[in-house]
Parts: sequence; C-alpha cells; structure tokens
Amino acid sequence: MKILRTCIDSIFAGAMIAIGAVIYLNCPNRIVGAFLFSIGLIVIMEFEFNLYTGKVGFVRSFKDSLRLVLIFITNAIGCSLIFLLPTNDAINIWTGRLDYPLYVVFAKAVVCGILIYVCVHQHKANSREVSIMTTLVAIPAFILCGAEHSIADICFMLAARQITLEGITFILIVAIGNAVGSLAFSLWISKRNELHQNNKNRHSQWRGR
Repeated sequence: MKILRTCIDSIFAGAMIAIGAVIYLNCPNRIVGAFLFSIGLIVIMEFEFNLYTGKVGFVRSFKDSLRLVLIFITNAIGCSLIFLLPTNDAINIWTGRLDYPLYVVFAKAVVCGILIYVCVHQHKANSREVSIMTTLVAIPAFILCGAEHSIADICFMLAARQITLEGITFILIVAIGNAVGSLAFSLWISKRNELHQNNKNRHSQWRGR
C-alpha cells in the first residue's frame, strides 16, 4: 500500500506541474505566467504530494534514493496530463531549451534545485503564509532567470510532441543538476547548523567553568 500511495501522490504531483506548465505556455504575459505557475508547487506542498525536485534535497539513504527514482518516473506519468490540455508555443520553448550547451543546462538546473529546496524547507519550517509567499517569489525567480526544472521540462517536451533521445538526455542532465543544487544546499545548511550548535555548546561549557 505504501508503494501504491507513493505512486499515486507522485502522479498527482506531475499532473499539477503539467497544469502549471499549461498555464505558463498559454499566458500572453511571461511574468504573469511565471507567477501563476506557482499554483502547481503550492498545491503539491499543501497536499504533501511527491515531487522529485521537492524530495531530492532530503535524500539521506539508499532506500530514499530508490524511492526518489520511483517518484521521478511516476511524476513523468502525471506530466502526460498535458496531452489532454491545449498549449501554445510549446515547440518554440522546447527547441529553444535544446539549443543550450549541456553544461549551461546543468548550471541552470542547479539554481532551480536550490530554489525549490528553499520553498520546501520553508513549508516544513514556517507557517502556511510564509510558505506561500516564499513560493510566489522563488518559482517566478527560477522561471524568469531561465533555470531548469526537470519535471516541468518533461511537460514542455510532451507538449511539443518531441520525445527524442536528445530530449531525454536533456531531462536527465536537468534532473542531476536539480539534485546537485538541492542536496548541496541542504547538506551545507545542515552542517552549518551543526557547527553553530557545537560552537554554542562549547561557549556554554566555557562560561560554566
């Protein structure tokens, strides 16, 4: 049952990103579209669905990694909802992404990984209002700076009806970049907090002597 729940939650997460992608593709104003894309992540966090980019920063074991692979695959299945929804300019957006060198794509994906981790961390650590405000800033920020989100890119690829080896390679590079950005940021914050706590403990012990 646990695996089934993971799969269904992940499919719904992919579907929400597909809805966000369709909104963005059909919005005549790029900035407004970037803000409205946020609805996908807000719903995913509110209902605790499983999104690859939201989970990867919290992976700490081999078992977590296996679950993450399942989440990625079922997110992609959820993205197929985009086939049922009308989209504009998908081909231009997707082919434009493929024009970038892969090292640039990787760097853009790292940026996205960091920003998505920040959104999820704020959701776990703060009030709903703070979480939503953070998301409404971070999501447009990564879209407008051209950062790459692996699950959203699957949606753009499907919407363009161009499922090729080049496109799949692009998606995998983005997924790795998302993971590197999210994990690096997450592990450093954890380590920094640990160092800070150790320094506080040493300072308290010194004062107690």
